[in-house]
Parts: sequence; C-alpha cells; structure tokens
Amino acid sequence: MKPERLRDPQALPPAFAERGAALAERYDTALASFQTGEGAASSADIAALLADAEAFIRAMQAAGAE
Repeated sequence: MKPERLRDPQALPPAFAERGAALAERYDTALASFQTGEGAASSADIAALLADAEAFIRAMQAAGAE
C-alpha cells in the first residue's frame, strides 16, 4: 500500500482511516530521520513498522476493503 493512500482519509474505509494515517506518520518519521541522518530509525523500528503495515493490509483484505 502506498503511503499517499494512507494519508488520504477519503481513500480508506472509515474504520481504517485513523490507523492508516498513523502508519503513514510513522513511515514519514522513519524516512525523514534516514534522510537527515539525525537519529535514524533502528532496524527494530523499521521491522515493527513493516509488520504493522502487513497486519493493516491483512485486516483490510479480511474486511473486504482492499
């Protein structure tokens, strides 16, 4: 799922909009820290973000929203 879709509350079903926005914010934070080199996200943080994104996609698929 593209971060742009997660940022658009109209692109997701209402039950998933808040969770999607939180994932996009975490992604943006991790990307910004990598790009600036200031306090780059740890491997554990990246792994957790990816796991949460996968769980989000599975939940949307299970709900028939994807």
